[in-house]
Amino acid sequence: MAATFVGTAFVSRVPIAIVAALAAAVGAFVPRARPLLALTAAVLLVLARTGTHPGLGWYALAFFAVAVATGALGRGEDARFDGDEPDAREVLTSEP
Repeated sequence: MAATFVGTAFVSRVPIAIVAALAAAVGAFVPRARPLLALTAAVLLVLARTGTHPGLGWYALAFFAVAVATGALGRGEDARFDGDEPDAREVLTSEP
């Protein structure tokens, strides 16, 4: 989280760095929220392009970077993939 704050503050303004750090904390501790980070980045980018607030593009970039970074957290050795879970037939027919 601190690295996200420092990295974002280096290239952007402090409020954007604070929002990015909070988003990184949420993405790190609540794995189900990670897709929402990417969705938020997309919505902010659309609002920045179509609205009168082009500064939202910086928030979109920060959310995108956080989504990529927190998405990489779930790709470690301990991460489960869909193919790792046994189906019902394997569970019922396996012997103890």
